[in-house]
Amino acid sequence: GPQVETTLGDEVIAAGRDVMHGIRAFQLMEDYNMPPLLNGNQIKAMFPNMNKNNPATFFGELIKEVLRWQTATPKALRTEAALVAGLKNKFKDQLQ
Repeated sequence: GPQVETTLGDEVIAAGRDVMHGIRAFQLMEDYNMPPLLNGNQIKAMFPNMNKNNPATFFGELIKEVLRWQTATPKALRTEAALVAGLKNKFKDQLQ
């Protein structure tokens, strides 16, 4: 019969195993359905002078950063205080 190249398949399987190892190592198994650590009202309160020219765009950037931070930060270090500090540092120009 026809010969089938399996080397690529083996590489894909190995890559999948590496991804699963990383998910377990960083305790990300439940992250796909975790709620944001801060809700919209809390974020708005942090930035009362939110970009007046385009507040919806800036708010969207903040929400994206909250979700990015949560998935990039190991579970043991994910606290509301750490997130608030990170947001204030990243968007310090918006705090005035």
